[in-house]
Amino acid sequence: MKTKKHLSLWVSFVLLIFVLGSCKKDGLKKAALNDNAADKTSKQVIIPQAYPAGTGERITYYMNDGTTVVLQKVNDEYIFDGDIVLSTNQLKYIQDHSSSKKPSVQSIIKNHSTFTSNFNLLWPGGKVYYTINNPINQATINQAISYWNSHTQIQLIPRTNQANYVIFQGAPPMGAGDSQIGMIGGAQLIRLIDNVDFGGVLHEIGHTVGLLHEQTRADRGLYITLTSNINSSWAPQYQTYPGLSGYEIGTFDFESIMLYPSDNPDARINGNPAPQMTKLDGSVFYQQRYYLSAGDIAGVNYLYFSNTYARLRHVVTTANYDQFSTYAEEDVYVDFFQDAACAIPKVLSTKIHLNLYDYNQTYMDNNQSPYNTITPDYRDLAPGSNSYLITSGLVTANMYFTYDGLTLSGSYNNFISGAGGVGYVLKY
Repeated sequence: MKTKKHLSLWVSFVLLIFVLGSCKKDGLKKAALNDNAADKTSKQVIIPQAYPAGTGERITYYMNDGTTVVLQKVNDEYIFDGDIVLSTNQLKYIQDHSSSKKPSVQSIIKNHSTFTSNFNLLWPGGKVYYTINNPINQATINQAISYWNSHTQIQLIPRTNQANYVIFQGAPPMGAGDSQIGMIGGAQLIRLIDNVDFGGVLHEIGHTVGLLHEQTRADRGLYITLTSNINSSWAPQYQTYPGLSGYEIGTFDFESIMLYPSDNPDARINGNPAPQMTKLDGSVFYQQRYYLSAGDIAGVNYLYFSNTYARLRHVVTTANYDQFSTYAEEDVYVDFFQDAACAIPKVLSTKIHLNLYDYNQTYMDNNQSPYNTITPDYRDLAPGSNSYLITSGLVTANMYFTYDGLTLSGSYNNFISGAGGVGYVLKY
């Protein structure tokens, strides 16, 4: 007589990833901002670009979250959002999380040890080591470094022998400036056009510590409107990238050093003077190049020094164990803490965006390998609590065997694990 045993493992891969947008401005004022609107409109708009928009090959990736990421490939460089040069690992992250290439269980488990999204890596302790190989811009670079060091908890420190560091050097071959996003490992570049302005250096350092452009925020539709006057070469730089940028903190920041202006002449269609972006009331905004906004500063400090930790918690709600089957249901929570030991609860003060990846193996036939699927699922956690229910009634036992150990058709096997996100350590 055949008997059956009911057994299962279910696993969800949790990536807690978020990026700072901006917080409310606190009235920060600079003398340089006494310019009136007419003065601002008369100034030339310079948006740093690795290469002229439209140069090279355009490559589109269809991401698992339903968005698209468009890269500009010039020679061996892959450019993201105009002035961000991707590393090999960042390109692989995009490829692995696009619909053309599903992430594997092995790669996700491997990523667990890094406790990051693996697209935007942080500088340990907020310490960025650097060298300057750009004598024309050295004075401006030193001024921007001093500003970052005095206005944020980020510290840019001259390099001695550190393995990971930034090199400030001259402009890219055809462009006005670029950088890389976060810490990519080893030497990385900030390339600046000759006689770059102060704001241009602030902006590129912003990318280096992990900031994306403000107008790519996933929630921008609550604050700005895009017009149709955006040519095809510049269109990718006006997309949102929620799968990469994670979740923003605070409201949209019109003073951010990372924001494009309403009107970018290079992005116009046939010279049409209409802006590319406006506020919801139709008014325009300008690009400020003088300081880090209150939102920029609060966002960077939050990203690096939030002291927030997370842990998955499983609660069995139903269980049945007998000679024929083993069956259980669980509720799964994510809890947040102030300390790495996960002993002191912490109430979230800002929104968090969760990327969930459910890995499932289905056995359709005894003699065939299982069919593997990875299904993305996205959740937003509102501030105000330290504990959130992620999944309710999770079946953790649902795999049948025959008496000789062979699986029956239609049975399946799931697994649960997790990876930490930017600024987080995930504990079990």
